[in-house]
Amino acid sequence: MTEENPLKLTLEHYQRSLLVLESSSSSQLSEVHALDILMVRDRLQEIIDSHSQLPPDLLLEITKFDRRLKKRGELIAKLINLVEWRNLLKPDPEAWWWWFPTRWEKFDWLWNALSITAITISLSLIVDTSTRLLSAKPDTFSTLAVVGQSVMTLLAGGGALTKAGREALEKILIALSIPPRFWQEISCGLAWLLMLSLLGLNAGLPRIAVMMNQDGMEDIEAGRIETAAANFQRAIALKPDYAQAHLNLGMIYEELRDFERAIVQYEIASNIKPTNEAERQAVLQAYSNLSRRKILDQNYSVAASVILSGLDLIETEPNAASDPQPTYELLKNLGWTRLEQGRLEQAETILQDALKLEPQSGEAHCLLAETFAAQGNEAAAIASSRQCMAYADSLNPNEDALLGQAQERLQEISR
Repeated sequence: MTEENPLKLTLEHYQRSLLVLESSSSSQLSEVHALDILMVRDRLQEIIDSHSQLPPDLLLEITKFDRRLKKRGELIAKLINLVEWRNLLKPDPEAWWWWFPTRWEKFDWLWNALSITAITISLSLIVDTSTRLLSAKPDTFSTLAVVGQSVMTLLAGGGALTKAGREALEKILIALSIPPRFWQEISCGLAWLLMLSLLGLNAGLPRIAVMMNQDGMEDIEAGRIETAAANFQRAIALKPDYAQAHLNLGMIYEELRDFERAIVQYEIASNIKPTNEAERQAVLQAYSNLSRRKILDQNYSVAASVILSGLDLIETEPNAASDPQPTYELLKNLGWTRLEQGRLEQAETILQDALKLEPQSGEAHCLLAETFAAQGNEAAAIASSRQCMAYADSLNPNEDALLGQAQERLQEISR
């Protein structure tokens, strides 16, 4: 037998196998037929590799046969589980005939691209969520949430992108008897499921912020000031535009006499555009508190600007008249500001308008008494001082000093 005989015999076997593959329907073919032609192609490749040079006519014939085999690649992939046979025989990656894709596998590039997209989005969500959860003092919930979502992303990312991850995922899928043609789709589905879960968590952060703010309010009632501040900080981290939490944190700082940080929180809250009634009330309260701090700091022009901005907000609200308290607070502070600026007529008018909204307001009566006294209207000052004594609360730091002035004025009259 000559040296070329093994090659010619193998080519003949290759040709016969191709004819069977091309002439038979898929129902007539078996796994044996598909495996036979692949192993014949293996033997042919061994002979080709053992020859330093082959005649051009034989090379052309082999090329034609290979084209015919490639046309039936999808059928072969359908007849046999190529993944299992590759794991068993360990063919050379260059042996393309062992790597025919199924109809489903032709779209593996699309599933991989979608997986990468989902994982990329998931990573950005983790960065955003983790930053917000950990920007305040971490607690058990925030730590577990960050760790949990990071582990899930690593698992999904490893399964979709790394060789070790894919191999681990394949073992699981094989154990579950899931056909290989669906593996890429499953990997993609897991990546998107993770992404949607993280989107849900991210979207739910504002609701968690509301719970944190409520916890902070309960802490205040129980006297746990530091814990309350931590809860308000967490609420702000989860929902940066949360006016109520900024306001509450500012009030905590003010109670701790950290006035600079209190002002910062009031300024942030007052610059938030409210989307509901609760937020509107918080923003207006922030305007009131901020203007009061500016008055106490003798920064009267800024105080007036803050108050007028708050009144503008009230004018844009159709239901503002149903709750006169915010308007009263701002008018009272504006009257106070004008009094300190020496604009006494304006102060009198504004304070009278405030008292129309809250006739039993001790602070407004006290301020009006000081305004009348500055105008030299003793009779009106005495009358307002009596109202101040009747309604003012000495437990209120702002009213206590004014109450003392009213008492002195009335005592002088009685002498």
